[in-house]
Amino acid sequence: MAFQDNTHESWRTAVYGALLNAGKAMTAERFNRCGTSCKLSCGHCGTGRTIAQWCETRVCPDCSARRAKRIRYRVINLMKGHPATGGHRAKEITLTVQTNGRFREAVERITKALPRLWKSYLWRDAAGRRWHEAKREPGKKECVTGAVCGLEFGPRHGNVHVHMLYLGPYLVFAELRAIWRKLVGEGSVFVCAAGGARAAVAEVIKYMSDLKKLPGSRVVELYEYLEGKRRIRSYGILRGVEGEAGDDQEQPVCTNCGGTTWLTEAGLEWVLRHGRPGPEPGG
Repeated sequence: MAFQDNTHESWRTAVYGALLNAGKAMTAERFNRCGTSCKLSCGHCGTGRTIAQWCETRVCPDCSARRAKRIRYRVINLMKGHPATGGHRAKEITLTVQTNGRFREAVERITKALPRLWKSYLWRDAAGRRWHEAKREPGKKECVTGAVCGLEFGPRHGNVHVHMLYLGPYLVFAELRAIWRKLVGEGSVFVCAAGGARAAVAEVIKYMSDLKKLPGSRVVELYEYLEGKRRIRSYGILRGVEGEAGDDQEQPVCTNCGGTTWLTEAGLEWVLRHGRPGPEPGG
């Protein structure tokens, strides 16, 4: 265990240095403080409490694991509301694109192809019609299929690929492969029936655990290719499970006065110099 801890810390140190070298000083400092304790003081009565600091940066495996856990919980809850009936089953799909070291280009191709694949082939209504068939008919087009996708870099060479959990009817492999190759050029497809729901969701939303096998400089380099891109995407009846970082964390409440305004030590020092903040609305 001590060896694993030392390896983990060495990896984090390497990523921290790579962030600094990439000119991302603020991100590097947040990453470096992640998991450490932080003292807060209530902005109204001064009651103190200690919390853990989380950086919520994309290159942090600890924050990624925490966020992945929240997303997995949402997906599993949604799946409970859509049991496998009418021929619909959960499937694990792996979609790859030929990378050959051209990471930015591969990311662009795969992120543009995913919504097109969804709308052209994976979207189905209750009658089993695809989008282009259903839109010809009058009335509301209600989707009954769903997908959640996780964009990944391979642990050996960083090759770009997508893990997808799909809830829907039987897929003709030859059709799916032909459509995917039409969208991305060189690429491959792998499909299998999902085992248990928890295991399938964990595989799709494992985030960046494998990247701890890569040098810190390569991790930062790869994540620069994801600037402005979403790592987790969801569609249909699973749409919206990715949420935002920290969006379901409860606001801490002061046990003494019920306030929700908290100051760090630096903020408290400012208050001591310039005066206390005003009362909260309704306070």
